[in-house]
Amino acid sequence: MISEWNENQNRNDCNLLQKGSATRLSLCVIYVLFCFLAACEQSSSVEEETSQNETDTGSSADDDESPSDDPDSSAAQDTDNSEDTDQCTSGNECTSNDHCRQTLYPELQSEWGNLLDCEPHEGKMVCMCDNTPCCQLTIATCDDGKKNQGEAGVDCGGPCPACAPSCADGVKNQGEEGVDCGGPCTECGSKTGWRWAHSGDGNQHDPDDWHASAMALALMYKAGLKHKLAHFNWNNHLGDNSSSMKNQHDWHVNTARQTFGYSDDSVFHNCQDNLEGTIKHLKDAINASSADNILVLTCAGPMEVCWRAINEADDEKEQHVVVISHSGWNDSHSDTSQMNHKWNDIENDFDVLAHHINDQNPPAFKSSCNEWNWTKNLPDFGPTFYDLLCKETAAGDASDAGMIYYMIQQDGVYHGTNGNSNPSMADVQSFF
Repeated sequence: MISEWNENQNRNDCNLLQKGSATRLSLCVIYVLFCFLAACEQSSSVEEETSQNETDTGSSADDDESPSDDPDSSAAQDTDNSEDTDQCTSGNECTSNDHCRQTLYPELQSEWGNLLDCEPHEGKMVCMCDNTPCCQLTIATCDDGKKNQGEAGVDCGGPCPACAPSCADGVKNQGEEGVDCGGPCTECGSKTGWRWAHSGDGNQHDPDDWHASAMALALMYKAGLKHKLAHFNWNNHLGDNSSSMKNQHDWHVNTARQTFGYSDDSVFHNCQDNLEGTIKHLKDAINASSADNILVLTCAGPMEVCWRAINEADDEKEQHVVVISHSGWNDSHSDTSQMNHKWNDIENDFDVLAHHINDQNPPAFKSSCNEWNWTKNLPDFGPTFYDLLCKETAAGDASDAGMIYYMIQQDGVYHGTNGNSNPSMADVQSFF
């Protein structure tokens, strides 16, 4: 609608501008256009106001006819009048009295840092009180000094750049000899405690294990370390068993136990009598390991039983286990279908410290029985000790026991994946 205006007066004004000047005519045209545009704008404002009044009237009628049962209706009204009803808290968390308002995220980011909505966390809302953020929930970033958003370490790994290798990242890297030990880290095995587990054959091919088992128990007895024995198994050649060799090995182990006072039956396991129980007990010994109480496992036969027990144990315990071998024959021996794993499988499949020392054939522990004569007169040992070393086949050969002698010398500390031990007979005699 065009508002009334004095059209006659405008015409009269223009009539005053006669044809005497082109300039005056132009001014008249401009003046008429200006008045017309002003009238249109006024008309538009009037129409919008009328439409708004009609909408408000309709809404009032609806409210009168159907009162709202919505318990949040008052909150919605508060939001519409948030300038008057917002209440700020002294902390940085939003309350039911705070109102979330839509805001332009980039502007907030430049003024307040990374801000998220308050509740729920979606969209680009932020709790505002008097145009001030009531809560400032920061977005997880790769430089916030916190381990979050699936990071492997603080501000590294996951969505962030890869973590730099460290001595506490649970990974064997940066030239470490074990997981987080050796190389640039502390020595592997330099802990406050260690235990011993042993696995040997002797029921096929290897009669020297009979003597080695007895010598191993004698060495730990003499060193005052019997309490460190967590597990001892023998006759671990699977799939091919000589009953006569098994019986000879049984006699040597049981006689050594009686001679040196190993009374705990629970830690001694004959693989041919109960293989499943043997592997379970060794697995449990591995699972009992920790950074302060490592397990040293000497493998004096084919590697299958050692491999199976480690494989069944908890993965996170492997880093607390040192596995020692010395014999290339033991490392690779797998002449039956039940023996499928070798030393290199232990090295490659697990996070244990696979520590290989030099072959203990021919250092002192493999000697003639004449050289073992001094064992006949040892106090508290009696003649039985000599018999354990020199009775039956392979007399005088206790070569696998060289690993136990080495383990005692190391006292739980191991340098790298290789070690060396070359005791003389005089050294061994001095030890006893």
